Amino acid sequence: MTMKQFWQRRCTVRTPTSRSVLPRSGDSTVGSRIKACLFAVAALAAMTSVSGGNPKLIGLTGTANAQEPTEADTKLQWSIAAPGRVEPKAGQVKIGATTIGRVLDISVEAGQRVKAGHLLVRLEDAEAMARVLSTEAEVELRQRARNNRGTTRRARRRRNASDALADAEEELFAARRELDRIALDGNQPSADELSLSEAMAKVDKARERVRDNREKLRKIRSDNKTPLLTQTESALALARANRTLAYEAFEKTRIRAPSHGTVLKINVREGEVVAPTAMQPVILFGDVSSLRVRTEVDERDISNVNTGQIVTIRSDAFEGRDFTGEVSEISPALGPGLIGKRGPERPLNANVLEVMVDIKGSSPLIPGMQVDVLFNANPASEPPEVSAKAARGGSG
Repeated sequence: MTMKQFWQRRCTVRTPTSRSVLPRSGDSTVGSRIKACLFAVAALAAMTSVSGGNPKLIGLTGTANAQEPTEADTKLQWSIAAPGRVEPKAGQVKIGATTIGRVLDISVEAGQRVKAGHLLVRLEDAEAMARVLSTEAEVELRQRARNNRGTTRRARRRRNASDALADAEEELFAARRELDRIALDGNQPSADELSLSEAMAKVDKARERVRDNREKLRKIRSDNKTPLLTQTESALALARANRTLAYEAFEKTRIRAPSHGTVLKINVREGEVVAPTAMQPVILFGDVSSLRVRTEVDERDISNVNTGQIVTIRSDAFEGRDFTGEVSEISPALGPGLIGKRGPERPLNANVLEVMVDIKGSSPLIPGMQVDVLFNANPASEPPEVSAKAARGGSG
């Protein structure tokens, strides 16, 4: 790095490049710029004397108001630094609508923890419910006509399996409606936990019963000795298939939690119309019990990143505090950067390597927060300890 490059980098607004290991300043006034440049001169002299003229391996902490680098600052050994963004360890799930509809109810709030299958958003469902009632009436009529006809032993075996599957599907539909009723009961954002748990258990039991009976019917139908369907049996099978489609269409008016986790953000309001699109998800969802950082390393620095490497994570929101992480996953291919803003040192056609860093222990960091990830020059060792006073540039 030349003197000109260092001067330009320190005395201008920070650009998110993996080479930027110097502290950043949120104050854009002329006075703070002058102080930052004065600090840069002192820092460059200290880095050159310690690293033998190779300042890129030295990480500095502090703010633009610090007058000179501390002894702890000059001992920090970093290979590179990169911009990153905090997210749930299992990833952030963007939940969208699977059908066009108007939002009738939102049964959760941002920050609320829910279980898998919990109702998040209910769309307009009058038309879907009318279709369900119509198909149920058709099934009842066709089933009565079939029951008036006799059957053989093997055909009766198939009939019983088909009836068992139909009953299980009805049970699942009723269990889901009961779960939704409890979730939407009253004006409270969440229902009683015990009632919700019992309703979810019934849904899981009904879903398992549907799966088991569907497999039994499949085996019976695959038996070559099973006779063909009669006319009345075929009409009933068609009516039941239409009812199953009606159940599925009704379920599409419900947006549910895909797993246990936390509602991170709600992007719609009651009365708005949503549609299946990836542009604007309805709900941002994730499990925040454990966090990670998704960071992007410039192509020229990928040789300095290894799985298991210890890193230090810093955020402007928690000045003077360092958080420890470990590289858990490295992308097998390069791609365009999506986290940091474009700048003079990262042109539009620059490729970056996506790296995942697991945050060790608990931390006050929250999903969506932008941070700096400092990669330790020695992957086998822990990052050096820096006191809060030293991280603030020695200020009281």
